[in-house]
Amino acid sequence: MLSVSPEFETAITAPARRLTGRVKINYSDALLDPSFTATGTDENRITQTEQAANGRDNMTFKWASLEGSTTLDGTFHPAPDNAQQANFNEFGYWNYTLSDTTTKDWSTNPELTTTFSERPVTSFFIAFDIKRNEYATAFDVHFYQGAVLTYTEVITGNTEVNRIVNVDRVDNCTSIVLEVKEWSEGDRLAKVSEFTPGLIQAYDESRTVSMTVLEEREISNDNSLPVGNISNNELTVEFQNIDGTFDSNNTDSNVYGRVRPWVRCEPEIGVFTGTDYEYIPLGVFWAKSWSVPELASTANLSAQDRLSLLDSTRMTTGETYIDKTIAELFEIVFSDAGLDVTEYSIDSLLDADPYTIPISWFDNQTHRQAVAQLAEAAACVVYTDRNGLIVVEPVDYLFSNRQFFDREYTRSEYMDKQNPNDYSDLANRITVSTTRIQDNTGEDLFKSPDDEIIGSSQTDTITIELPSGKRPAKNQVATVDPVVSGVTVTGQTWYSWGGVVEVTNANGTAQNYKLKVVGDFYSQVGGKKYITQDTNSIASFGQLDFSYKENPFLQSLDLAQKIGDSLLDSYKNPSSNVSVALDPGGDPSLELGDKIRVTDQYLTREFNITRQQIDFNGGLSMRVDGIISRVQRGQGDLAIANIGFCGSAITGKGE
Repeated sequence: MLSVSPEFETAITAPARRLTGRVKINYSDALLDPSFTATGTDENRITQTEQAANGRDNMTFKWASLEGSTTLDGTFHPAPDNAQQANFNEFGYWNYTLSDTTTKDWSTNPELTTTFSERPVTSFFIAFDIKRNEYATAFDVHFYQGAVLTYTEVITGNTEVNRIVNVDRVDNCTSIVLEVKEWSEGDRLAKVSEFTPGLIQAYDESRTVSMTVLEEREISNDNSLPVGNISNNELTVEFQNIDGTFDSNNTDSNVYGRVRPWVRCEPEIGVFTGTDYEYIPLGVFWAKSWSVPELASTANLSAQDRLSLLDSTRMTTGETYIDKTIAELFEIVFSDAGLDVTEYSIDSLLDADPYTIPISWFDNQTHRQAVAQLAEAAACVVYTDRNGLIVVEPVDYLFSNRQFFDREYTRSEYMDKQNPNDYSDLANRITVSTTRIQDNTGEDLFKSPDDEIIGSSQTDTITIELPSGKRPAKNQVATVDPVVSGVTVTGQTWYSWGGVVEVTNANGTAQNYKLKVVGDFYSQVGGKKYITQDTNSIASFGQLDFSYKENPFLQSLDLAQKIGDSLLDSYKNPSSNVSVALDPGGDPSLELGDKIRVTDQYLTREFNITRQQIDFNGGLSMRVDGIISRVQRGQGDLAIANIGFCGSAITGKGE
């Protein structure tokens, strides 16, 4: 459950409450824009200046330094001492020279420059050292078109650690330069975690007609049980567009040219607590599509969470890994996708037996496909939380870690309740197959099916993807076969799935040739099966078989047994959807995995939330799906709960 104030707790459960909704959109997201680069003057030895333009605005730790502010109180962390460590930590730009003890300025001001592809700029975002609460009290920002200075924004008396500054529109801007003139403390280094141009707009209920957030941590897919499958959280928003703000041809709009895919969107629900609105984040999303009909008065946005971005990038690692745990393999995938350790959370149980994989590799696939394959291999749950963090947990996590309920609803607080039986997720005989990996040496891995043609005195680059039955490969060697005089392999780079080969023709005329690749490879052959069943469930409902999907990472019989026993324990008894409408409406601070207690006229049940749909259109309604704990189920008890929250409330920001 999200951390909220006592005033929020009172306001959200009141019979009458005032609600509002808004969506913040970052139209210039440096996280996804490859043109952003950062350079600095007077750089410290430990600086990671390029991180000042990567879309991340908070340093990972309260970094220790020798400038006199570090104390041995356990709150400081040593700075990363190599490039690999820095890649997993947010550090940003640090200058070398200390500010003056008394005046807190420098004789030569440190400067940080962020460059990017040409664009109009109407604002910039700057974040200093949030962890230390240090910041520039005076600074200038210079806007350049190429080498030409076109505008300077002067800031004095600043007291904010991070802020967005709106400026008059600067067209054709290619770089901005931060000149730090005075720091919040003397004898300190200048520290900047993020400095990027951008337009961040917050659309409140005067612009946001409605919004819907769907979040889930597990789904059924392809006739499977709801485990080992990943899905995207989704956001849909309808904006009022009478003034043409979102029209693509409206050059007078402040977002002209920016209504495009991949802008970052952050929806929020606000609850009036007596003096002001307290906002609850509903997640971090990236736009997939916009619909802006020319004659309509509204514009529509569809967005998905960070997991959807992994569908657009591909694995670059080509190694074969020995005795890596599932947790380590997830880390490899996330790191390869450009995430740092602050952007994902992997449960420590996945770093211990029986989650060690003897031989593992990744094919030529997207990062999302790799994540899905690992989730299937270990029966993991993978989802994105409210802060945009990718969470990886074993399927048993909720039963072991969520013992206390966060919200309680009695029969007097809901409007209706339905309990339709649903046997779609019932299985009482589980089969889990393992994969055995066999080592093959000295094999022909690839032969060109047809002649390749190479021009005179030319070098060609050829990508070879090995047959699926002959990977992961190792010790690969490519040659021209049969030999063609003057045509040779002059370079080759190999991955587990194939490689890139350079061929050079030293002849004065074009030549035909074929390539042959010889090497070793691991092959997947049939392994052992683990079968488990529940005789009581079979006697009651008949034998209902479920075969767990085969997976190259699932090589251990111990892991197969753990998965099989867990699935049987969870799904040997029938499930049911329970639909409840509550008045007042639901609580947006409830998160996936939280536990709710509901009492009807017959009994009290507690369940963990596995899916939520949150709708705001001036009023708030929520529909919640959850799974009842094994302890409460008993033989033949219902296993799934589905509860809808909706109801009357005083909504809107009006007094």
